[in-house]
Amino acid sequence: MQADNKPDHRLMCYDCFRPDAHCVCKIIKPVKNETGIIILQHPAERNHPFGTARIAMLSLAKANLEIAWPGFARQEALEEKIPLKSGILYPSQDALDLDDCPEDQKPENLVILDGTWNTARTIYNTYPNLRNLPHYKISPVAPSGYKIRKAPKAEHRSTIEAIWQALTILEPGNSDLEHLITAFHQMIAQQVQYQKTHPAGPRRRTAKKQERKPLPTVFSEDFDKLIVGYGEFFREPKTKHPHQLYYWTAHKPSTGQTFSMGIRPTEADTYQPSDEEIAWMGLTPQTIFEGATQTEFLEAWQEFAGDDYILGTWNQITRRLFEKVKRPKRDGLQIKRIYCNVIGRACGPLSGIIDDKNLQPDLLPVLGRAQERLSQAVAMSLWLRNFELQAASSS
Repeated sequence: MQADNKPDHRLMCYDCFRPDAHCVCKIIKPVKNETGIIILQHPAERNHPFGTARIAMLSLAKANLEIAWPGFARQEALEEKIPLKSGILYPSQDALDLDDCPEDQKPENLVILDGTWNTARTIYNTYPNLRNLPHYKISPVAPSGYKIRKAPKAEHRSTIEAIWQALTILEPGNSDLEHLITAFHQMIAQQVQYQKTHPAGPRRRTAKKQERKPLPTVFSEDFDKLIVGYGEFFREPKTKHPHQLYYWTAHKPSTGQTFSMGIRPTEADTYQPSDEEIAWMGLTPQTIFEGATQTEFLEAWQEFAGDDYILGTWNQITRRLFEKVKRPKRDGLQIKRIYCNVIGRACGPLSGIIDDKNLQPDLLPVLGRAQERLSQAVAMSLWLRNFELQAASSS
């Protein structure tokens, strides 16, 4: 019997982090760009096999990549990561279209957020220093060529497509820039061809799913009692245990009413949050230290929520902290656990689920990163309600 010389694992290229058979290094050509590119990459994106930030880093002469870890915003040297005369490519309401940008307002360096649309928005909402930069946007010139990853909207672009279009506007005479988009299209074509010649194998048989248990009645006949909440809190520096809530937000999906309020620390609190911790949550010290007293908060909450409500949160930490302040008459819900029971397995982060299901949460009028997190939790509660109603109508 001849020995099997086939390796027991796929060889990898550790420049582009693709399997050796699909290495893109050979299709990369150098690009001499004048405008510096700073890529802030969400941690969930760094190991994605089809991430396009690698093309930019392997091609561009002036490019830098930083992983936007949770502690990144608290670094005192954050400003040093982003050079002077930098702008951010982010389609905020006051963003200036690069095509209409006067010559004296064009950025010398451009910050690009790398991730899905929701994780890119998470980076933006988590790191308040980014909001101080001039904002720019681009108008898509053609449909995205990103055929192997799904985008929530047709106008969304991959990181490399956004960089390429922005640089063609900022450096119209730079013929090297076509190397960026050519490498991208070749990578996509390579993968599409591989999928055609290597179809997926037969699916394994799985155990028969157990009969689905009905969701809590709050997603059917008691939906008017549901309040979805999200709160910000600080961990004590020594024990790291969750500490008192300092900002609480909530929304009634049945009526569209929203609640938000900063909660002033009491004199008995031995731990006071720092300005850096507050900024990390996208808040200001005034929101907290000039917020409501415990008594004022409870009065405002009573007026908003009443007594007969069911509090649902994506995770249970903030709900438990809230229940220390005000114990509801009805038991609360962990929306994440309910969703995991629906799909029959553990689930990843909420932002990833929102992307997978192509949900478009309406951004609620609350402050800081709570805006995205509460909006996404509300979107999932609405999804669960629709799921339950459809299941009931088909049974």
